[in-house]
Amino acid sequence: IGFVAGAATEGIIGGGQQGAQTEQEIMALPEEKLQQSQFYQGLLTTMTPAEARKQVASDAGTQAMLVAGAIDGVTGGAFDSYLAKILTGSGSGKLLREIGKGLVREGPTETVQSGGEQFATNLAVRSQADPTRPLMQGVANQAVAGGIAGAAMGAGTGGMASMGAR
Repeated sequence: IGFVAGAATEGIIGGGQQGAQTEQEIMALPEEKLQQSQFYQGLLTTMTPAEARKQVASDAGTQAMLVAGAIDGVTGGAFDSYLAKILTGSGSGKLLREIGKGLVREGPTETVQSGGEQFATNLAVRSQADPTRPLMQGVANQAVAGGIAGAAMGAGTGGMASMGAR
């Protein structure tokens, strides 16, 4: 149950954040970019440009939320179960071993999540608003940044696990 709850929580939080970011990005797109979207053009037949932009942003935000939420949920459950072990005091007590475990568990998780979240935004923006948006735009940078931050968080959490076992 803990694994499922952790995975669901990761998915909801990460997906929600990515959805909101995608909506904001589309609301800030230049009109000439949005004009390239067939979806936007179709909406203009029954809506004002402002209404159509809001609809495109909302639909793209939902798409990014679902894709990012799935990625985060699938990858996040493993680290959450590790964190549960730490919180219940089942660490080994060996500082370097626990730091290494945390680093190895959280670094790759955050790499995949951060890169996947950026991919989800790119996919949603490309399919709903800007057909010229490269799917991999910014993915590598986000993956690296997420991996570094995740490794640091995981190592710190692992160090706490070691101290909790004493």
